Amino acid sequence: MSKPLDLAGKQFDHLTAIERVGSDKKGQALWRCRCDCGKERVITANSLTSGNTKSCGHTRAENCRGVNGIPHKKLTLIRAGMKKRCYDKRNKDYQQYGGRGIEICHEWLNPIDGHDNFVRWALANGYREGLSIDRIDVNGNYSPENCRWATMTMQAINRRNRKSKLGVRGVRYSERQHKYHARIGINGNYLHLGYFESLDDAVNARREAEKKYFGYELGGNTT
Repeated sequence: MSKPLDLAGKQFDHLTAIERVGSDKKGQALWRCRCDCGKERVITANSLTSGNTKSCGHTRAENCRGVNGIPHKKLTLIRAGMKKRCYDKRNKDYQQYGGRGIEICHEWLNPIDGHDNFVRWALANGYREGLSIDRIDVNGNYSPENCRWATMTMQAINRRNRKSKLGVRGVRYSERQHKYHARIGINGNYLHLGYFESLDDAVNARREAEKKYFGYELGGNTT
């Protein structure tokens, strides 16, 4: 007789398996699962692994409520999208997130109160309709200390581009000038900030330009 599958912690679309809770009358393993929205259901292992059951039963994910009574349609979808980008290899954006090692902190990911923790953080940190979640360090994880709410324009500014040899955003070494070159992208065009003898001077020029044109330092270490 084959050993029952251990599904604890595994995600199946909107559902995360928490613990085995026995078997049904047909001998099928039963698992207590938590939906992205926070609701719990007991589901057979076969229904999970076959894809027959994908959520707690809501018609649309945005109609769900958190287990502690914290409702927010859009935030439920945002958290679900984060999980798919980081952990679902079938997701079109997985390679840019989970494929690069980007993860979600335990505080927001755990199946017990992760949903409500995320909603509380979002509402306490400036979330409003029209904003999307943005990682300050584009190589860092989704976590309270590395995330903010941003417009699509701000996110485009902070997007992950090709990494420079120096590993510093907007700063390269010019073999021709034998100096460090700093530049910044503004409205689709690059603004030349100058050539500098030292890397520190070039980095400082880039940081000052970020504050001047964007109002804050972008953070991260990609160009």
